[in-house]
Order: sequence, then structure tokens, then C-alpha cells
Amino acid sequence: MSPSRKARLTVIVLMAILGATFFFGFLSEDMGHVTEEQRDTVSQTLVLRYIVAMALGGAIGGAITAGLFGRHGVLGWLLGFVGGVLASLLGGFFGSALGLVPDLISSGFVLPDVVAVGFGFVLIPLSLVGEPLMVAVWLALVVITHVLARRARNG
Repeated sequence: MSPSRKARLTVIVLMAILGATFFFGFLSEDMGHVTEEQRDTVSQTLVLRYIVAMALGGAIGGAITAGLFGRHGVLGWLLGFVGGVLASLLGGFFGSALGLVPDLISSGFVLPDVVAVGFGFVLIPLSLVGEPLMVAVWLALVVITHVLARRARNG
């Protein structure tokens, strides 16, 4: 496998982890504000479907932005940071869209679905608001992605 392909695969895998992690973090935070009775009504299958969908969305976002990770120098770090932001936004968008596929198939495309997919764009930024630990985890995943992609690019 070429160094470029290794770097791309590294970014795809780590952005998939980022997507699933931040959906789970967002969900955990959200579930902390509901009653036990409300929590019991949440379908575990639906939660699992969205964790998988957000991982796939993160992988797609990573595939699209893989070329921004692993470059040398200050500009490389800046590109890696921009890649992390873009991969997060795109991953949320695609993950949300993929998570809705079963609903779209069963009930057709309706306006609330558009809103839900649009919400996917801001899922990761919203999961960071007021959560310094989540910001640190996001930043660490982006840095790790950049460093591992650079190692892969260098052979």
C-alpha cells in the first residue's frame, strides 16, 4: 500500500472514531437532562443505528478531507486543523443523512428530515459547547490523526 493510501486510511478510520465518539458524547449529555421514564422510551436500536451512521459519516468526512492531514510545517498543522473542522462538519452531515435512510425508505422524504440532516452539520460543534473535556478530546483526536497521517505519508 502506498504511503498516500496509508495516510488516507488512517484519516478515514480516526474520523470514523471521532464521529461515533462525539455522537455518543452528545447523546450522553442530552440523556442527562431527561427523566428516567423518558430515557426508557429511547430505542436502543435507534441509538446503535445512529452511532454506526455517525461513524460512517465520519469516515466519509475523513475520506473527503484526508489530503489536508499529515502535511509538514506550520501550514501542515493549519491544514490539519481545518481538515479536522471540515471532517467533523461533513461527518455530522453524512452521518445524520445515513441515520435517516431507514426512516426515509419507510415514510418518504418530509421537511423534518431536511432539518435533521441539516442539524447533523452542527452536531459535533454543539457537543463541544460548554464541554472543555470534549474540546480537548476533539483536539487530541485531530492532532493524533495529523501525526499518524504524517507518519504514514513518510513511509
